[in-house]
Amino acid sequence: MTSRLSFAGHLPAKNTTEVQEFSQSDYLARNQTIEETFSSCETALESRRKLRDEYWEWVNKLGSLKSTIESILAGIYSPHFEAERTYEQATEFLIEIQCLFSDTNSNMNEEWFGTKCGGDLIDHFNGLLAQLSKYCVILCYLKSEAFATRDDVANMLGLSLNDTNVFALNAHVYFDGVLGICDPLVRFATLGVGLGFFSRPIVVGEFLNKVFQGFVSIEKKDDKLRGKMRHFESELRKLEQVMFEVSVRNLVKPS
Repeated sequence: MTSRLSFAGHLPAKNTTEVQEFSQSDYLARNQTIEETFSSCETALESRRKLRDEYWEWVNKLGSLKSTIESILAGIYSPHFEAERTYEQATEFLIEIQCLFSDTNSNMNEEWFGTKCGGDLIDHFNGLLAQLSKYCVILCYLKSEAFATRDDVANMLGLSLNDTNVFALNAHVYFDGVLGICDPLVRFATLGVGLGFFSRPIVVGEFLNKVFQGFVSIEKKDDKLRGKMRHFESELRKLEQVMFEVSVRNLVKPS
């Protein structure tokens, strides 16, 4: 009996050669395609690395200015603190930040914050903006005991409120920054008691309570902001205890 398998072994040599030639040609074509794809991926990765390097070079300048303002604000805990002088010193570096945004906004590649560089750059950048927003709100309070709105902060930093702009201060980042003012201001008020500024906890406490009530009136869908609000409320309660102690001891006097 002749099996189908043995019959297949008697195929003409011509057909076998054609199959072999086709396979080799197909292999070479696919190999070329793979090489071209690999080369294209290498080019894309190199472009992405270049974009990220450009971003980090630029953002390091912004981070340096942020750190300088932070060091200036550290002086609010000193017994020789002067609000007007602190505001003036910080404003010099805020102007530099405005210039940095303005100069870069005219020629920057928006791919910094696109899919080619990934969302981690956006998160990092928004974190910096939240910190800068916090410092601006604190500076406004120290200068005139006024609350800095999102528009005020955007003007201080040279940012846009239009979300389509590369450098825009969106509401979420602004709220994140505002909720960060509690810790430094509570410390500022508490240490002030030891320096003889007994009315400071009451003034600061009233200001922070208004800020907190403003957030309570906003629908809070973000878990991160809700967590920061709980911390804000906790710190506010500590300050209220200091306010109570100052009041019952009748220590309040003009600062």
